[in-house]
Amino acid sequence: MLYCIEKDIPFQYASSASVYGNPTEEEWKNPNKELKPLNAYARSKTHVDMFVSDLNAYSLVQGMRYFNVYGPNEEHKGNQSSPHHKFRQQFGETGRIKLFEGSKEFLRDFVHVDEIIQKKLYCLENKQNGFYDVGTGTPKSFYDVALEIGG
Repeated sequence: MLYCIEKDIPFQYASSASVYGNPTEEEWKNPNKELKPLNAYARSKTHVDMFVSDLNAYSLVQGMRYFNVYGPNEEHKGNQSSPHHKFRQQFGETGRIKLFEGSKEFLRDFVHVDEIIQKKLYCLENKQNGFYDVGTGTPKSFYDVALEIGG
């Protein structure tokens, strides 16, 4: 990253929406969400974002805060694959989708990888800078995702 800054080369890196913790439905709507990392992974992403902020290099560095990404070719992820992949696989094998207790209450912003690519290209082409939430902006429950897939 420092090399790119020195040479005036745009640099994008993967941050994560996990830096926000587990926001309420109302907090989802706030464009200035508070950073509330809940685990070591989220704290590590928060520390990188803070490091970038301290550099004052926004014209060159773009932190992409990805939400719950899904798309093709997730087979290699095993248990870490997205709910979309897991639910499609379950439905294809059994005609049913097994949900966990509380599936209607847990909300996530599920975003297709194609939308991620569009956002990344847009930011590069328009010389956007700073930190960007890369999601749909509309959280869904795991139950709603299952309904989309299994009808």
